[in-house]
Amino acid sequence: MPATFDYSWLASLLNHKNENVRLLAVKNIAKQASISNINLLFSLINKDDSTMVRREAVSAIGRMRTEEIIPYLIEILNNSDPKIVCQAIRGLLVFKGKEIVDSTLMNMINHENEMIRTVITRSIMLKNKITHQN
Repeated sequence: MPATFDYSWLASLLNHKNENVRLLAVKNIAKQASISNINLLFSLINKDDSTMVRREAVSAIGRMRTEEIIPYLIEILNNSDPKIVCQAIRGLLVFKGKEIVDSTLMNMINHENEMIRTVITRSIMLKNKITHQN
């Protein structure tokens, strides 16, 4: 799509009854990678009943790769769905080395969910391995 393509009409599809339509709408909104879509995507994470749609919305926020998304991803870490939390962790890993991100992830090392603990432990081990190689 050209850089000038107007994605705004896709927002109306986020309320469609069909999960696949909503998922594809999120995927296409994500292609814009615009911080202006963050509130739209963030609200979807909190209201959609489909884990797939919510995970894609978190992924779309993570792909923005700007420091402005950090507070949103940190808030998503409180989600009750471990798949959503793991997706937020992946988005935050881009910002490892930033104190707020490192301390937030370290505070989750004893998380009650095994999948989340594993993702956190692996990310910390990887960071330590890289630090010791340098």
